[in-house]
Order: sequence, then structure tokens, then C-alpha cells
Amino acid sequence: AWASAGAGGNSVELVASGTLSDGQTVIVTSDGKVAGVTTVGLGITSSSATDINSTETAWISAAYDENTERVLVVYQDTGNSDYGTAVVGTVNSDNTITFGTPTVFQSSQIIRTSAIYHPGIQKVVFSYGYSSGMYLRTAIIDPSNNTVTFGSGVSASITSAKGGDTQILVYDDSAEKLIYIYAGRNPNLRGVYARVASITDAGAITFPSSEVRLSTSGNDPYAEATSAAYAGSGKTVVAWVDKDDSYNAYYSTITVSGTTITATAQATGPMWAQYPSMVYHAEQQKLVLSGGGGSTGRIAYKTGTISGTTVTWGNTIYAGPYRTSGETAYLSSRYDSLEKKIVYVYRQNSPSRWEAAEATLAGESSV
Repeated sequence: AWASAGAGGNSVELVASGTLSDGQTVIVTSDGKVAGVTTVGLGITSSSATDINSTETAWISAAYDENTERVLVVYQDTGNSDYGTAVVGTVNSDNTITFGTPTVFQSSQIIRTSAIYHPGIQKVVFSYGYSSGMYLRTAIIDPSNNTVTFGSGVSASITSAKGGDTQILVYDDSAEKLIYIYAGRNPNLRGVYARVASITDAGAITFPSSEVRLSTSGNDPYAEATSAAYAGSGKTVVAWVDKDDSYNAYYSTITVSGTTITATAQATGPMWAQYPSMVYHAEQQKLVLSGGGGSTGRIAYKTGTISGTTVTWGNTIYAGPYRTSGETAYLSSRYDSLEKKIVYVYRQNSPSRWEAAEATLAGESSV
């Protein structure tokens, strides 16, 4: 598309980046194109809260099962000896959720969960850590009564790790494979790793005998603030921060063939952020890495443009301010392909409560 601008009878024609509306203010981007200047605004859009458990919970992850049209929530039930627990919910027409009875899948303390819908097998797959390592499982939901049963837990790492500071599941639709990414900062697990999980329709899980290290092995990084997103065309981008290296950020782009992962050497990455979460905005064709904005209560984000396996990162931008104080903690983001918006869920520490918000991405301006 072409955009023209002029004053006093003069005009210039430029290539537009994305869709521009008539009369919209534009900026010239680094590649010589013009993009719309639009605030990334966050408006609270949450519905009424529904309790999933009568006692305190932690390490919560959720995924929507497209096959059964149910939500699966996995968590640590701190009111029941920190056991690994899951519950199935139905989303009602008024945007409320009705949950079934919570079911224990691990009768011991768990930490660090992650959940994702696997379209190839039409089931939710989730990971978790506990005292003997990190594990992956499938969930089989019965929509008739909102119950769930589980496949056998399969060890997800070959590194001698107890738990893991980060566990991320990404589905590569080009390879039709699930990628399991894990990272840590403890002595038993240093660095960032990835493996491919092969899962049968019945839910049986197998891993290749090897794992791929994404972080440089020489410096044994104290990896934290790890995030990942599938960017389409068989490319998954993983970003992390090395605390032992002055909190410098790095990333690697991985591709999958069969069960083999090919990873680029770590390169300078986006930014350090508290509670990072990354999505791929398909409409804008941008990676969006977001994080808590610290004591300001805002959300910080940075966009990335991928070309081949290289990502060019933009500037750090703060969305808001829509809060005057209070840290935005435990941030999680998802891309809504229907509304073409990013949906955030986070805890606002002052006042202490969970909130949801959505953001429209266009241009690179902030408020």
C-alpha cells in the first residue's frame, strides 16, 4: 500500500507498513516505510472472578482445549500440601466460568507449571516440576461432566535438575511438534535448553535422547527472565537474561525437523523485564516481549521483527500509566487472533488483586 502526504501543494509517496486509516498520523520507520502512530492502551476488560479452589493456590497455568471447548487450569494447591492439581472449566455465554471438581495429578509438592493446547492430538499438555525433576503430561478432558484424567508423567529433562526456574511449552505448527524449553539459575540447572516432545493421539510422550543448549555453554549462565514465542514459518524465538553477565539479554531462534532442533548462536536480545512474557502478533508480524513495569504499575514492552532467524528489536516502551503505584507482577500474555489484540493477566500488588487487560498494537508510540 502507498501513503501520500503533502503541504502547500507538495506531496510525497511512501510505502505503508500495516494498514493506515484516512487522516491517521504516521511516522517514518527505520526501513523507510510509514506506520500509524497509535497508543498502546490498556483497558481493564475482565469479567467477574470465579474461584477455582477454596484455598490458596500458586504456580498457575491455563490452556483452552479447542476440542472439548473447555479450560484446563493446573496449579499448586497450597491448601493441600502443595500437591499438583487440575480443574476443568466451562466458559458460559455471559463470560463467567463454571468449574468442575479439582483433581490431584501429583501427590507431592510441585512448582513451575506450563500448559498448552496441542492441536495435533487435540489435547492439553502441561509440564511441572517437583522434587525428582521436571515432567510432562497430557490431560484427557471429559466435557460431559468436566472431569479430567491424565497420561503418565514423563521426565522432560536429561540435565540433573530439580524443578526448573522456567518451563515453557511452544507448539510449532510447521513441524507439528511440541517444543519444551527449560531454564534455570540453580547449581543443578544452569543455562537454557530445548527438546522436542513427540506425543501420540493416545497421549504417550517420548523425547529424543539429547537436548539442545541455547545459551553459550562457556559462561554457565545464571538464566532468568526467560520467555519464548512461536513466530510462524517454523521459527521459535527464545529470549533470556544472564544475571551473571550484568543482566544482559540474549536470544536464540530455533527450528525443528523431525525431533531435531537447530538453534542459532545466542545473540544480543531484547531487554531485562520482571515476569517476562512473549507473544507473536500475527497481524503486525511482530514479536512482543512484555514485562512488569516495576513500581510504576505500568507494563513495559519491546517489539521484534524477525527476518530469517535474526530478530531486530525496537525500543522499550511503557504502556500506561494507568496506575500511579503498585508493581505489576506475574504477568502473562496471549495473542487473541480474533480480536487481533494482546490479552494480559497479572497481579497488581497495590492494591493486591488479579486483573486482566488488553492492548492494541500499532506503530511504536507510547503514552
